[in-house]
Amino acid sequence: MVEETTEQDIGFALKEERKGERPGFHRLDIILSDKTEGPLHKVEAVELRVLSPATKQNATEVSKMTVGSQWNQEKEYKVVPGRVNLVSEEGKKLEFFTFGGDLNIRGGKKTTHCTLRSPAPIYSITEMESVTTVFIDEVEIMLAEEHAKWGDDDQNFWNHIAQIPPQTCYASCLVTLREKLEHNGYKRIQQAQELKRFLKQEIEYLGMEDVPQLSPLMEKE
Repeated sequence: MVEETTEQDIGFALKEERKGERPGFHRLDIILSDKTEGPLHKVEAVELRVLSPATKQNATEVSKMTVGSQWNQEKEYKVVPGRVNLVSEEGKKLEFFTFGGDLNIRGGKKTTHCTLRSPAPIYSITEMESVTTVFIDEVEIMLAEEHAKWGDDDQNFWNHIAQIPPQTCYASCLVTLREKLEHNGYKRIQQAQELKRFLKQEIEYLGMEDVPQLSPLMEKE
């Protein structure tokens, strides 16, 4: 079993480990600080894509957002599937991937606390050799292919994907990749057998064999 990290030590923590010893977590806690004391490796910013709430002047829209330590309020956002980057004080990035979720941001005097929760797994993609990193690489290729079908209509693409429940998005990516690789072969994939086993086990664990594949799920309405 993977031990949960402590945000007081490294500025972030993966929490709520998935049941059944499955890879991934359901929660990512982050402390953003500009203080000299605090976490050993300070996280100075979080970069991710969110759905902004509607206002009287503007409808909801998806945009890239950077959250820093200078945050003086509490806000809630819906997070869109994609990467979540933690930027350290040295400028280095720790990368995670989410299939969507809810972000709570709580500002303090010199510290901002962020909590990302999702019913779908949150994966660390910093470890280059892990099977989950290989899986996420393939997911990003598939999402880019679907994005290309929308042409220049970026905003509606992101608005569309933001409305897909995280667990549905995750299951659809699993099923779509399994079918794609069974049709085209696994030869070009690193850790092919591990990935094949991972897809089979995750689909069986979720019990969502009948979920639509990405193309019909991402089709313009």
